Amino acid sequence: MTARIVAWCTRHPWIVLGIALALGAGGELARRSLSRDVIPDLSDPQVVLVADWMGHPAPEVASQVTQVLTRGLDGLPGVTTVRGTTMTGMAYVDVLFGSTADLVRGRTAIVERLTGLPLPSTVRLQIGPLASSTGWVFEYALTDPRRKKSLLELRRFQDEVLRPALAKIPGVAEVASLGGNVQQLLIETRPYDMRSHQVAFSDVVTALHAALGSAPAARPDKLAAPDKLAAIEALPVPPTGTPLRDVARIRLADDMPYGVADLGGGTPAIGGIVIAGRDANLPALIREVRATLERERTQLPGEVQ
Repeated sequence: MTARIVAWCTRHPWIVLGIALALGAGGELARRSLSRDVIPDLSDPQVVLVADWMGHPAPEVASQVTQVLTRGLDGLPGVTTVRGTTMTGMAYVDVLFGSTADLVRGRTAIVERLTGLPLPSTVRLQIGPLASSTGWVFEYALTDPRRKKSLLELRRFQDEVLRPALAKIPGVAEVASLGGNVQQLLIETRPYDMRSHQVAFSDVVTALHAALGSAPAARPDKLAAPDKLAAIEALPVPPTGTPLRDVARIRLADDMPYGVADLGGGTPAIGGIVIAGRDANLPALIREVRATLERERTQLPGEVQ
């Protein structure tokens, strides 16, 4: 058989060369359409959940959070393994799938299943994005060498302008922020005023959930912090419609920093990390990230790099 094939090839050399060229051209076209990466992603397709229940010991978290999550999520379509890890105040749950094709549908099923699980009401759940284990593909930093802009202003620009713009790029799973200062809104209710206005604490919580859940994200150049604070102060609290400022003290305060960052070991910086999704076309994604940063750079103050 081999001798006959070799004999045929020697009699038809131009046909052999034509076939070889056609196969080579087809291979090159296929190579250009691949989503290439230097490091292949060999991790299991998975969705990660983080449960925050601060102030509770590990045994309590394990029995009331970790076990509830692992048992409740086991058996979902496409799921091969559910693993839980517990520590004081927190729990991590990894939901592994048999194929990357199951991830999008599986993440939706996880969200639906979580609504029916008997978790403590004060547990805060976060579901990780559909990212690759090698998806950390781009970093950038905001710095102000002249120190004219505060770290709070730089972090606000990162969170309210750059991060939403980058998150819209196809193939981006998440844009993480690092460094800088963040603020939190503190609402301290006054029991005496609540009784006089016939308002319960649950009424305040309900009003805040409704207002904050429907409020659109505001760009820093469109709505200043005092305007946001005034809107919260005037929020009507059911059932009487009493303004929130009449039953509570509302103020902005510095929040605990989630991390620190610097550039070159000296100047404090605000970092942004672009994380790609699975099977993303990384060269095209990185080009789009660079173009988006160049476009948004025009909104930066002149002294910020």
